[in-house]
Formats: sequence, structure tokens, C-alpha cells
Amino acid sequence: MYELIDSLIFYICWTTVFALCYSVAHYQFKYFIPVTVFIFKAGYALTLLLSIRLYYLLRVEGHEINWQGLKEDFASLMNVTALAFEL
Repeated sequence: MYELIDSLIFYICWTTVFALCYSVAHYQFKYFIPVTVFIFKAGYALTLLLSIRLYYLLRVEGHEINWQGLKEDFASLMNVTALAFEL
């Protein structure tokens, strides 16, 4: 009698595991993968637009990049970050 109950519980558990895996895989392909592809495509499009804008500003408009200012801003940002996360 206990073997029958044990077998029944065993098959119910494995059926439940299968159903959970099936539903997770179903929703993964239904929602997660298309959303991820959309996010990557949107990011790629924004990167292209920003690079075209940067090219336009540098080559056509004639703007220049102030490397010393960028270096100082980056150093200031690192100092502020170090102070914010100090233990």
C-alpha cells in the first residue's frame, strides 16, 4: 500500500516539475526573448543615431572635444563615487 502511495506521489511531483518547466519555457519564448531582441534593436538604433550625431557635430559643425575637461570631469566623478561608497 505504501509503495502505491509512494509511486503516486513520485509521479505527481515529476508531473508538476514538468508542467512548471513547460510553462516557464513557454513564457520565456513568448515574452522574454522578443522583449530582449526589441531592447537590443532599440539600443543599436540609438547607438547609431548618437554616433551619426557625434560625427555631424565633429566633422560638419566643426566642434572639438575638450580632452582635458573630460579628464577632469572623470577624475571628479571618481572622487565623488569613492566618497559615496566609502565604508
